[in-house]
Formats: sequence, C-alpha cells, structure tokens
Amino acid sequence: MTKITYPKYSDDYDPISVAWSYDESEVEIDFYKPISAVFSESMNKVVVEVFDDGVINFYDLNGILSNSFSIPELDGYKYRGINKNLKSKTGVSLLFYPVRKDVGSEWRDIEQYELVPVEETLLGSYLGIYR
Repeated sequence: MTKITYPKYSDDYDPISVAWSYDESEVEIDFYKPISAVFSESMNKVVVEVFDDGVINFYDLNGILSNSFSIPELDGYKYRGINKNLKSKTGVSLLFYPVRKDVGSEWRDIEQYELVPVEETLLGSYLGIYR
C-alpha cells in the first residue's frame, strides 16, 4: 500500500503538496492551491483533487500526470471532495451534499458516489451516505 503524505501547507491546515514513496525514492508534487489526495490500490494511481481549479488529477506512481478531469456536477448537490471507499471499484468516492430540499435525506447527509475515471463523467453509482 502506498502511503500519502502532505509535506507542505499553505497555512496550518491546507496541504499544497503531496508525496509518496516509489521505487526506493520519494515522489513529491507541489501545487500552489490547496489539495486533497488519496491512493487508489485498484487503479494503482494517486488521485489529487485541486478544488480551486475544478479538477481531479490522476498520477502514476512515478509522479507523471496520466489524466485530469473536471470535477463533476450533480443536480441539487454541491461537490464536497474525494474519499477512500471500499465499496467503490476504484477505491475512491466523490462526496456531495444536498443544497436543495428536494434531494438527499431528511438529515441532509453527505452522499458518496463511485469515482469512475472516464472522460464523459467521473460520477458513478450511489454508494451511500458519508459519516
């Protein structure tokens, strides 16, 4: 399993770089905006969300960017981030929270959807609520 670390922060909370070990060396990618990252075992890639740019990037373990897609939209919801999820075939889910009263549960729970790394959409099937 590849362990993700955040070596640099823009302040005390927001990471602006991500790092992991690969082939006996350290791979580090710097950004100028806050990020969130997870490792997908099934894709063997590091998935990095750059919310301010509206993209989700997919990096090979050697640090090379393999794909970049726009953050998907879901009618009636606002995008919240990425998360590890064992129910997802890719091991990664997309989080959304309801912003309209006619969607979501009565408790306004954040919902998880499968991350599907294809060009048309990254949004796959509903996986459940996020707690």
